[in-house]
Amino acid sequence: MRLFVLLATADRRRRSAVAPAGYGSIEMLARRFFSDYLVAFEITSVLLIAAIVGAIALARRTPAPANRRGADAAASGRQPSEGT
Repeated sequence: MRLFVLLATADRRRRSAVAPAGYGSIEMLARRFFSDYLVAFEITSVLLIAAIVGAIALARRTPAPANRRGADAAASGRQPSEGT
């Protein structure tokens, strides 16, 4: 019974909420981003730029040359020695 009362009154509560003029518009969103949340917006943009630059740097990195003694030992089928 209690659930029915809650569901019946929830519809009336939802209708009473009125959005302010311009709610959801691009202009209001831009105004909020560039005034109230400017610092967070700028920090996020700097982090994204750093991530993009890092990803490009990692993608363009050339592989390191193989250890010559290790490559020779692998070709002959024996284990490379640590001390020699």
